[in-house]
Amino acid sequence: MSLRPDFSGRWRANLHRCEFRAPAPRSLDMLIDHTGDSLRQKILSVTHDGMDQKALFACRTDGVQGANRLNGEPLAGRAWWLDDALMIEIVFPGSGGELRLVDCWTLSNDRCTLTMAHRDDALAGQTVELERVV
Repeated sequence: MSLRPDFSGRWRANLHRCEFRAPAPRSLDMLIDHTGDSLRQKILSVTHDGMDQKALFACRTDGVQGANRLNGEPLAGRAWWLDDALMIEIVFPGSGGELRLVDCWTLSNDRCTLTMAHRDDALAGQTVELERVV
């Protein structure tokens, strides 16, 4: 069994290598702190129409149900390892039923590219590639 990747670092989306299911942002940056079973992600983006957005996401990576938080508020879902990939499930309540998203995070062998891919959920086909900012 290989060591699980550590996603810690500063990351910037390479927008030319991303596939979005909604209007693409003008920029997307992330600061990730991944220590043990704890992952904290600060997301900074500028929307396609020029609005600054900030979000803080936190989760445990040990599969604990309901351990997710978005901007400090509890968020249904869980995160778990599937080999060397981190699967992050988030469930949003809605008037038309729940919206379930599962993001698959993988790190390149050189640890310089973080890929976040939606495979079998409402955003299936969306892929975001981020490059490590040194």
